[in-house]
Amino acid sequence: REMASTRYRVYQWLPLLEARGIPFRVIRRRPHARSASSLLARSRFLAQALYYSRQYATVVCQKVVFEKASLRRILRRRARRLILDLDDAVHLTPSGEPASLARVRAIEETVRMADRVVTGSLALANYCRSLGQSEVVVLPTSVDLANYPVKETAPEGALVTAGWVGSPGDLKFVEQLEPALQEVSRVLGTRFRFLTVSSAPPAFVHGDWPHRFEPWALEREISCFQQLDIGIMPLPAENARTRFKAGFKAIQYLASGIPAVVSPVGVNRELVRPGTSGRWAQSPEEWTRALLDLAASAEGRERMGRAGRETVRQGYSVEANGPGFLEAICGT
Repeated sequence: REMASTRYRVYQWLPLLEARGIPFRVIRRRPHARSASSLLARSRFLAQALYYSRQYATVVCQKVVFEKASLRRILRRRARRLILDLDDAVHLTPSGEPASLARVRAIEETVRMADRVVTGSLALANYCRSLGQSEVVVLPTSVDLANYPVKETAPEGALVTAGWVGSPGDLKFVEQLEPALQEVSRVLGTRFRFLTVSSAPPAFVHGDWPHRFEPWALEREISCFQQLDIGIMPLPAENARTRFKAGFKAIQYLASGIPAVVSPVGVNRELVRPGTSGRWAQSPEEWTRALLDLAASAEGRERMGRAGRETVRQGYSVEANGPGFLEAICGT
């Protein structure tokens, strides 16, 4: 359950289905590997997926795409109603280049053959529509605000912690901000530090500024946001994949009552309103200025934190999107 998309786009909604008396079964896909045990688990997954696809009114594939055309045809014949859920640009590599021809073909055919595609962003929805799929629903990745306590704002003049929480594949975007973070540290001195939470540490070049690494753990996922006063989400505008991201880390920052500094890429432009719930930044100078401005005003951070949490409440919370989920998946 450690993949965020699985936890927040599948398991989080199961109590809602249960409360409505809607039967369900979750079949977990195992990671790709070549060991005998992994191959056996993958075979078991395929067998279960195809078997149970006929037992339920709707089959939802959460980022699962069968690359073998024969398996796709069998799934389509057996499933009475087939829904594909996407919250990432699975047709692109992490660097933004197109995936393999076989992978892209499989994704495109799955998008077209589905009865409905549910996406985490408008950009993904438009991609699916460009392939000829007319039944597309945008369902933002949502959080339960009851699980996200509001971060208490550090008083004026106190230590301010800016930080980033994310997967190792995106660490390079944080590492590129090192000159800006160094400059903020030079100006603020002991009143500033930077925290990275991931499953691998960042490869910062210099060690003469205050930064700390904390290994990510599922049981500490939400509590790590309580250590931050400012959350950051840098993304390169030139990477084609980043414009499809669903902005989930920014959603988590805002849900915790933390102002966010983000690159104005994709859904980040909708999530974070400059001067209201955070700042936009692209150049090193913009990142430096945004962090210094937020660090300088406890009142501003508290005000923006409240506004950001309200943004999540209205558009990115379980409370707001529960009815949309039921309609998208169950048609009720």
